[in-house]
Amino acid sequence: MKRRASDAPAARGPAETAFVSVGRSYVLRGRAIVVVCCAAFALLATGPEQLPATATAAVAAVVWTVLHLRWWERGMAPRTVACADVAFLAALCLTQGATVPAAQEEHGHAWVLVAVSVAIVAYQFTHPPLVGAAAALLLAGADLLGVMLGRPDTWMAAVPQILWLLVQAAMGCALYQLVLRRCRAEDRALAAAAQARRRHKLSRERRRAEEEYLAVLHDTCSATLLMAAAPAGPPAAVLRAQATRDVGRLEALRAAGEEVAAEYEKA
Repeated sequence: MKRRASDAPAARGPAETAFVSVGRSYVLRGRAIVVVCCAAFALLATGPEQLPATATAAVAAVVWTVLHLRWWERGMAPRTVACADVAFLAALCLTQGATVPAAQEEHGHAWVLVAVSVAIVAYQFTHPPLVGAAAALLLAGADLLGVMLGRPDTWMAAVPQILWLLVQAAMGCALYQLVLRRCRAEDRALAAAAQARRRHKLSRERRRAEEEYLAVLHDTCSATLLMAAAPAGPPAAVLRAQATRDVGRLEALRAAGEEVAAEYEKA
């Protein structure tokens, strides 16, 4: 079944294109910087007994984040990359029993939670709202499961921080949609102004074509008719040739005027 022209997605305007491009670039690069910092702080805060597991998870997080950024910038299979990204982050959440120090009582300070939270917010800027919401719910659930597995006795204390992940996702989505609507309104205003300028230009061209047509009609055709009516006018062959030239010129001007009028109606 063919898609109708009205069903096709509207092309992005310059303001929306710039916002989406710059916003995604800044968000993804900011996410990479935060994850690298989280990994570094995790290595500094981890004791010797958890250092191997934490180092493995931290290095994997940094490597994956860099690869994720490069793939996004190259536009390589965005759906596959998104699914793999959510799967990796969910797996990272499940390692908290081995990668987050047991002495760290406040879950909000866990490096895994910080890395996941910035990824959840980034999803609101890089994916449609439904995809961003699904990613937020999946990662929040994975984080909760990771805390339950790692700290079965105190996991209830982490619930407020995990719920805050969903609040962050909602706020990020709302902010993105708000700015996106403003950009689209700006694009509509620019398009309307450009259309008005084009219609004004075509209107002037249309008037100029009409004036030129009337001028030619007066200066050439009327003169030819006047010569034909004169008693001592030129020969009939000369008059016929002149009349043919006059008619040809008028036809050319009329065709040009009709073309301008058609463009004006389309504008």
